[in-house]
Amino acid sequence: LHAASQATEITILGALGGRRDHEWANMLLLAQAPCPTRIIHQTCSVHLIDSRCPQLILQTTPEDTVSLIPLANTHGITLTGLAYPLINATLPLGSPRGVSNVALGTTVTISLTNGCMLVMHLPRIAFL
Repeated sequence: LHAASQATEITILGALGGRRDHEWANMLLLAQAPCPTRIIHQTCSVHLIDSRCPQLILQTTPEDTVSLIPLANTHGITLTGLAYPLINATLPLGSPRGVSNVALGTTVTISLTNGCMLVMHLPRIAFL
């Protein structure tokens, strides 16, 4: 990630699908990325949004699962395009409230004003 300091976007492959400790360490690396970075696996993609990149737009299929996992107390969360929308909500560290939301259409928008969270997109049909 440090070698890609001039990149505008990074996609990481092969970071999931094995040991849980390695998967979590790889997902937390997203917080050190110099630009918007995602992990792609055959069953999901993982993104991090924080004050550096406070909005994420996902291309989805209806019924895809989208889960939010706050890594800090996260404020000003607004979700559109999901079955359970939020407007200016707060999710505290460790809150399960953002897990297993459902996409309604082809675009989901997630934004925050303060904090940090992982966003997991689990398509109804796997990537690979």
